[in-house]
Amino acid sequence: MHDNSVVGYGAPALEQFGYKTKAGDSQKKMAAYTKPVLNQMAYGADLSATDFTGIGNSLRYAGATAHSANQSLAGTIGAVGVLSNNGQDGTVAGTGLRKDINSLMNTTSNGDKALKSIGLSSDDLRDSHNNLLSLDKAFELLNSHMKGMNDTERASVFHSLFGTTGARISPDSV
Repeated sequence: MHDNSVVGYGAPALEQFGYKTKAGDSQKKMAAYTKPVLNQMAYGADLSATDFTGIGNSLRYAGATAHSANQSLAGTIGAVGVLSNNGQDGTVAGTGLRKDINSLMNTTSNGDKALKSIGLSSDDLRDSHNNLLSLDKAFELLNSHMKGMNDTERASVFHSLFGTTGARISPDSV
């Protein structure tokens, strides 16, 4: 891992997930936030088919959206790792993940129909504080409601819920 990639990808992750705002002008706080963020990114790269640059590129596309959807950095990195293990890496994973998160946060009429077809509603994807469930819990819920469906039926639900870009990513996420 090169220093350029650490700075080039670590700094945006700190910004996207709100650590820079939390630190304010305190260099001590920023240093305290930087270490765990970089460690999480490196750990995610070590446990998946991607590398630090792949994690960084994915977060550039999906990080701000994930944070605004109340997703943790660790959970987002985990989702990127799962995607990379299934052949989606870097900007492709980030673009698809961003689309999936947006689709879960704001379902379309087609998405609502898809959820209804498997016995769910968009409210089921939210916690008691109206925040989007963590990605792993949301996809676990979707998966549990699609048991017994064949691949074509599952793909149809995903396409209706996530659109073309998200549907390319989603089957690998569950």
